Amino acid sequence: MKLPVFSTFGNALGFAFGSFLTCLRLAWLPVTLLFLTQQAVQWLVLDDLVARMPDLKGMDQENPLVAFKIIGAIWQQMAPIQVALMLLQALVIAAVAVSIHRVILFGDRREGSLLNFSFGKTEFMYMLMAAAMSIFVIAILASVLLPAVYIVAEGNLPGFIDGFRRFPDNVTEVARSGRIGVFGIAYLLAWLLVIYVSIRLAVWPPSVVATGSLSPSEPWSLMRGNVLRFIGLVFLSGLALWILMAGIAIAIFSQGGFETIKAMQSLDHQDPAQLQQYMRERITPLLPVFYVIALLLYTFVISFSIALISYSYKALKGFSAADPLPA
Repeated sequence: MKLPVFSTFGNALGFAFGSFLTCLRLAWLPVTLLFLTQQAVQWLVLDDLVARMPDLKGMDQENPLVAFKIIGAIWQQMAPIQVALMLLQALVIAAVAVSIHRVILFGDRREGSLLNFSFGKTEFMYMLMAAAMSIFVIAILASVLLPAVYIVAEGNLPGFIDGFRRFPDNVTEVARSGRIGVFGIAYLLAWLLVIYVSIRLAVWPPSVVATGSLSPSEPWSLMRGNVLRFIGLVFLSGLALWILMAGIAIAIFSQGGFETIKAMQSLDHQDPAQLQQYMRERITPLLPVFYVIALLLYTFVISFSIALISYSYKALKGFSAADPLPA
């Protein structure tokens, strides 16, 4: 089955606009919880950095290890928070994505549900699928780049690593040896393989929701012979989103965005406390507006993205865009 590029794009765009309120109803609660948590963490991180600025200014300039120790302490403190944020983001994406997938695949709009934040077996499998994709990417990169590094190092990995101590004094030597070219070719090849595998598994998310199975065999076989068609679909969709985002950015900056940036640039950036106070005075009153804009944009972009792969899945399975899949 060949992927109909233009009709799939039209169906996805029509869904993103026509079912926007449904998607907003299904997404607003988990997205709001995520936004509030991220904003609280951002303020806490900023407060912590400002509090540590005197230590950074008063450190021994001749001993860079002092700076590394302070930065390391900040990173060690923030690492658990970042992991928790990543987990929360994964939960939110899974909950919202599965809900929108089910609207397209099964016509399940959960009518009357205003507080939608369900998490069950399908959402858990969706997260496992995303984790598996990340593992695939890492495995592909490692399988290509590690042998390339071994070749570039001529089998002497400790010596190769030790060479970084002489950087940038050894740049000319490395360039003349041709080793950078070998690694560059391997790097390009690795990412081409990642892109190819990602496209072959592009309809894995709706397949998980539709079949309840984590097996990548169905999406892999459905996308056979459709790689270039899907690239065209992604290019067409990216162009449409770029035009939309450019229009929104122009509208925002025309309403005072440039003046705010100029005012921030005029501040004494050597005084973090002054910058922090300015940001809170100017940004805090606008947070509700930012939240509404971010919620609307997030809902539209994620619903459009999910619609692209869901309608692609239905088309490749031989179903009409309007017909629900059998349960």
